[in-house]
Amino acid sequence: MIRLLKSENPRWWLGIGAVIGLGMQTKYSIVFLIAGIVAGVILTQAHRYLLSPWLWAGVLLAVLIFLPNLAWQAQHDFISLDFLSSIHARDIRIGRTETFLKDQTYISANLVTIPLWILGLGFYFFAPSGRRFRTLGWMFVIPFALLYESKGRGYYLAPAYPMLLAAGAVWLGQGIKSIIYLESSFRTGVFLDHPGDRFCRIQLVSLTTCSGKFILVEKGCRYQHRIQGRDRLARSGRDGGQDICCPARRRAGRNRILTATTARQGRSTCMARLTGCRRPSVG
Repeated sequence: MIRLLKSENPRWWLGIGAVIGLGMQTKYSIVFLIAGIVAGVILTQAHRYLLSPWLWAGVLLAVLIFLPNLAWQAQHDFISLDFLSSIHARDIRIGRTETFLKDQTYISANLVTIPLWILGLGFYFFAPSGRRFRTLGWMFVIPFALLYESKGRGYYLAPAYPMLLAAGAVWLGQGIKSIIYLESSFRTGVFLDHPGDRFCRIQLVSLTTCSGKFILVEKGCRYQHRIQGRDRLARSGRDGGQDICCPARRRAGRNRILTATTARQGRSTCMARLTGCRRPSVG
């Protein structure tokens, strides 16, 4: 399903149909998942596949794979359904189905992963980047509701959690990456002119690339200038335009960059090359 929704290639319905057909050969409870797929297709933007011949080809393939099993069941008066019904009645009688909700916290998943799979469910239904994968959200919600209403065992839903955990990890990773990016956006380097002259501080909003925003502030005065983009940054120094190091550079003609670590020195070297300042030194 993920490959289908990501690539929007309807031929993946053949693979989905084959997996469903093979699944029906082993566990009839896969019908709950099929219900989730049907609801997910109808209730999301994936409903456009209802007009695709590949979807119906996948349905036909699933039926063909399952057909020998279905024929055997029909010849034996669907004896497997009688067997499963008796087991289900026994489970209800002895109370095994009463802990369905509690089982979701420590059998189907576990206490540690609760925030992650809840985050994954939110990703499918609320995150803009998860919108095209919303079918997967319904593939969890619908089986959950049906199993709860039919008094299923708690572990029946366990195979549905990996897709929630994966989505939760993706969304969490995106959040952490954004936080790290914002934190690194405000690291600073220092332009130092002749001894006794004023300092200029440059704040690199994007330290890992040379194409971000650069904010320059001259210490001790109100001069402040903002330049966006690598091309404008390089052009301003190359064409003799407004000096982006500081006004003092036009007087002295020499500036160098002081950095706290060799890693920052490397990033500042990129700035020095673009601005025409001297190469940085560690200080």
